[in-house]
Amino acid sequence: MNALQITTGPLRGHYLKGPRSPAEVRRRGYGFTEALAEAWPFATPGEAGRKRHAVTRHMSWTLDKLAIVTSS
Repeated sequence: MNALQITTGPLRGHYLKGPRSPAEVRRRGYGFTEALAEAWPFATPGEAGRKRHAVTRHMSWTLDKLAIVTSS
């Protein structure tokens, strides 16, 4: 499983929680969790990378704020 993890700031170490549809993101924003089991799972690093770019653009973050982590 591939997931996105925040690397800096007060939410450091938290994972992107999901999945959320674009409509849910517009209404409630992105969610974050401390538990890897609740993280948004991506099948490939490529999928995680595309979501990483979308989230950082939406949140006006730099790419280094989110890292792709892999677990088995």
